Parts: sequence; structure tokens; C-alpha cells
Amino acid sequence: MKRPLAVDPRVLASPLRAEIIGHLQTEGPLSIRELAAHLSRPASGLYHHVRLLENSGLLAEYERRMSGRQEEAVYTLTAPRVAGTDARDPARRAGIAAAATSALRLAGREFVAALTAWPPGKRTNLRLSRQRVWLSDDGARRAAALIGRLEALLAAENRRRKGRIHVVTTVVVPLVKR
Repeated sequence: MKRPLAVDPRVLASPLRAEIIGHLQTEGPLSIRELAAHLSRPASGLYHHVRLLENSGLLAEYERRMSGRQEEAVYTLTAPRVAGTDARDPARRAGIAAAATSALRLAGREFVAALTAWPPGKRTNLRLSRQRVWLSDDGARRAAALIGRLEALLAAENRRRKGRIHVVTTVVVPLVKR
């Protein structure tokens, strides 16, 4: 699997930008007009976010095409995955924290929406797991390798574009005493 594109983590600190990235991952290249329809938002509110993602190197213009009498740009992701920069860099930590908070907030909203929309009594594929565990350095490496294998499976399934769209959010972090 390709390594994720490293971008300034502040670019990832917006749930809306995370949603834009997600739609481009699952739908393929889209215009701002099409993104607006997928997100149920006005296109005028997306231009700023698309420009930030484009300037970060995460999005690129894929093609230009006519939509009625207007020409529109169609955008695509430049990498299949994205990640913040190295957390060891103190100057980047606030941006990484903001991106993580944004991703977890979005995951929470998506989980609640799915839970509320699901008919009572019907079996779901929803899963929430939070575990506080001891991990040795070797165990942490093995867990990271397993998550990497899961990410490869998810990427392969996404390329097939069959079934239903799901969201998977993983967080593994060593706890610190407060």
C-alpha cells in the first residue's frame, strides 16, 4: 500500500474538509457542484475548502468539463490516503491535535446518525470499541501492522465500489497520566 500523503495537519482540522476528502475517496473525481449535492451544502461554501485542499497538494484539477453553458473544474485526490506530518515536531502538534479532534467529532456525528436512522430491531454492522490495554513495544508494532492490513482491505473494497459506504476511524495512542 502506498504511504499516505503528508500535509499540514491544520488542513485536516475541518470536518467539512474531511467530508470532501471522504467523498472524493468513495465517489472519485467530482466538481464543486457535485460535491455540494453530495454534502447537501451550497457550492459557494465549498470553494474556500477546496482551494485549501488544492494548495496543500491533496487535491488536483482532474479535468474541465461543461455543465450547461458553464465550464467547471473537476477535482481528484492526489493520493489514496492522507496523514498529518510528524507528531515529533512540536510546531505541528497543535495542528495534529485539531485534526484528530475534528476526525473524532465527525466520526461521532456519523455514528449517531447511523444509529438513529437504523430501524429498531434490525441487525446492523455498527461497531464501537474502546479498549484501554497494555501494549509492549512489540505489541504496539503488531497492532499497527494489523491496522495497516485492515487499511489495505478497506482500500481494496473501496476500489470495488460495491455494497454500502461505511466509515472506519481508528485511534491508537499511548495514554499519559494527567
